Amino acid sequence: ELVMHLLNETETTITATAKRLRSMGFVVSEPGSFSLRHMLINDTAYAMLAPAECRQLHAETAAYLESDAPEWTPPTETLAWHHQEAGHLEQATVFWLEACRSAARRLAHREAIVFAQNGLKLMAGGQIDAPKRELDLQLYLATALAAINGYGAANVGEAYVRARRLNEVLGDGRANVRVLVGQWIHSWVGG
Repeated sequence: ELVMHLLNETETTITATAKRLRSMGFVVSEPGSFSLRHMLINDTAYAMLAPAECRQLHAETAAYLESDAPEWTPPTETLAWHHQEAGHLEQATVFWLEACRSAARRLAHREAIVFAQNGLKLMAGGQIDAPKRELDLQLYLATALAAINGYGAANVGEAYVRARRLNEVLGDGRANVRVLVGQWIHSWVGG
């Protein structure tokens, strides 16, 4: 369905092309879906696209996935990645934050760290001015890092320091409690 939308082709054409690619050994398919047989084939196909074409395909994919068209709900990290690759940095950071929240709720700390870092990396360029979003990402990052590395780890302290600086501007009372308690535990455990 997504491929038909992106390529503006009929189901018959897509099925015939997928069958031909499968017979050549490039594609592995299951009913209703297919994928390239190996990551090197995937990487080569991706590298053959012009950067502008890549961004356009990512933008169209993100728009399609956000619409009512798909029969399934895509993970927020998928939406974040497509928006990021399309150059929609504002939307990407919103979805990275939501992906981070979702990972934190599932206690998937390593995922939460990656998602928070992805969002923060996009914000580091100065193109996005969303201090509350950055504060939330820093707090999720600090909490997940503490769960993996322990509260005494240097990167936990760094995340709380950045969160505190952001919150000095924002003045969010709840965030302030989280920041101060986190910094206190970091100092106490870290010595």
